[in-house]
Order: sequence, then structure tokens, then C-alpha cells
Amino acid sequence: MEKKINSNRSVLTQEQLFDMNSFEGVSNFLLKKSLFLKPTYITKSAWLEHIPFAFWLAETLQPKRFVELGTHYGSSYFAFCQAISQQDWDAQCFAVDTWQGDEHAGIYGREVHAQVYEHNQRNYADFSTLIKTSFDEALQHFADGSIDLLHIDGLHTLDAVRHDFDSWLPKLSIQGVIIMHDTNVRKNQFGVFKLFEELKEKYPHFEFSHGHGLGVIGVGVNQIDVMQKFFSLSTNRSATRYTRDIFSHLGRACADNWESSSFKKEISTLKSSLNKESKLTSEEKSQLSLLKEQVSHYEKELQERYEEISIITKIAEQHQLELDNIRIQLNHEKNMVNSIQNTLSWKITKPIRTVRRMINNIKS
Repeated sequence: MEKKINSNRSVLTQEQLFDMNSFEGVSNFLLKKSLFLKPTYITKSAWLEHIPFAFWLAETLQPKRFVELGTHYGSSYFAFCQAISQQDWDAQCFAVDTWQGDEHAGIYGREVHAQVYEHNQRNYADFSTLIKTSFDEALQHFADGSIDLLHIDGLHTLDAVRHDFDSWLPKLSIQGVIIMHDTNVRKNQFGVFKLFEELKEKYPHFEFSHGHGLGVIGVGVNQIDVMQKFFSLSTNRSATRYTRDIFSHLGRACADNWESSSFKKEISTLKSSLNKESKLTSEEKSQLSLLKEQVSHYEKELQERYEEISIITKIAEQHQLELDNIRIQLNHEKNMVNSIQNTLSWKITKPIRTVRRMINNIKS
């Protein structure tokens, strides 16, 4: 007789709990506490929409050593640091960058490194280190097989990213994972997508198409069980779509958070301009009228973003509650089965059940 598990919403079999062909199966597999983290550091970045996955990957992989090549303002790096700081395992994090920029990230001044350094010292200095040097020069600081998670996000030409991958590959551990940003950008001599297409033929992988693309590659020969299952999602079209949908929606909330913050600053600036209305000329008053319309538009859009974030948060909390109830019921039913199997009557009737199975087999 098929055993079923009750939840508040539906009745699921044990197999369906891990069914990668259903949205519910995929969402239950991906559901972790880290998905409910609120980013504590958000700045303008093309990486914002991947912050929820960074949280998930850090909790899942539990890397002893994480290295990022190309940190810029630190949106991705501090997402991993935040997730790691919430867990109870010892880890080391290293950000490698010259903090001078390049042809893709742009050239920037010392203020960028100063901002990253200040945030790192205030929040993560006990396990996080900034290495201000080139990627090649930083190789000497890491032994072969010592890195569990590597994020490559430097110059994105094909030659550059291939060089970074080949140079750092020996540093990865047997459970090592490499992530590469901008796998879905095909302009301005970006070549990450070309390298990722080659690597897909050799390694287990998964690719997110949102947020300019993020490739995840299992280069270690001994991937942990959860990561093996994660990579297997890419072999199933439905599972791939469900996984991408979940993380793209969560990532959109992070991007909306940044946009909301930007809107607030712009609204504040616009309102300051309104206070000078009495001193304006007729031409300036016409411009002011346009500014008022923009303020109204931004405030309306800001409210819509807040409502979307609220809905996503409630759905995630409901999923967590349902999963907890399912796990409690599953453990309860397992205990009941164990109790039955350990009773005296169960043991005494074992020969009868054996004979019955033999008779059924003969009949069939």
C-alpha cells in the first residue's frame, strides 16, 4: 500500500517530495532557510539578481574556502560572506581584485576599494580578506586543491576568462564548484558564454539565464549529494524552468530593493527642488511640473515593488511552513512503521508473510 504524507495544502507521496518533474518537487528540494535572508549590502550591480542563489549555494555547499576573482563594489562577494556568517562552520573568504577596473567593468578610483574595505572590516574581518592584486599574482597564496568555491568575474573576453579558468582550476578541491557571471551576454567581446558552452561538455553544470546569466560548474570529482541533484536539474527541461523561475523571481526582489532605494533618493532630491518653487521662473515652473509628475510616478512604482516583495515573502514563508509540516508527518509515520516492525506479533508472523509472498509469486 502506498504511503502518503499529509500537508496543509495537498497529499504527497514520498517520491513526489523529490520529484524533479513537478514544481512542488523542485521547490521542496531547493527550499532552505538561506532563501529568506534579506541582503544587508546592496549596491548598483549586474549581480543583484543572483544574490538569493549565492545564499542558497553557500548554505548547500558549505565551502571551507571561497575565493572571488573580480569584486568591484562587492555585491556578490558580500552576499556569500553574509550567508556564511549565518552558518556554524569555519570558512575563509578571499576577494581578489586590483580595484582599478577594466574595459568591461570600467575604470574607477580608490573610493571603490575604500567602500569595500570599510564594509569588510566592519562586518566580516574575522574570516574575510581582501587581496589587492592581479588574479595571476594571487595564485601563490592558495595551495592546489584548497578552494571549494570559486567565483570568476573579471575581464570577460574569451581569452581572459579561459586563462582565469585554466590558471585557477588546479586550486579547486575534489568537491569544488566554479561559478561564472555573464554567460548570457553576447556583445562587446564578451566570451564567457563560449567558454561555458565548452565546459558543459565536460562537467556537470547548471545555467541561469536571468541577470546576464550565471553558469555553475561542478569541477570537483567528488560533488556532494545535494550538488549532484542540483546539477541533474539541467537534464530535465521542466526542472530547469522551475529552478530558473524560482531564483529569477527571488532575484528580481533584490533588484527591486535597489531600485526602490534609488527611487527614494531621487524623490528626496526632487522634493528639495519643490521647496524652491517660489523662486522659479515660468520656464523653471514648467520643468517643475514635469518633476512633480515623475515624483508621482516613482512613488506609485515604489509602492508596487513593496507589494510584490511582500507577496513573494509570504509565499516563501508558507512553503517553509508546509515543508516543516511534511517533514514532521514523515518522521511520525516512519516511527510508526518502525514500532510495528519491532513488535512481537510482527516478528512471529514473518514466516506467514514469507509463505504468502511465495504463493503470490507462484500464481503470477
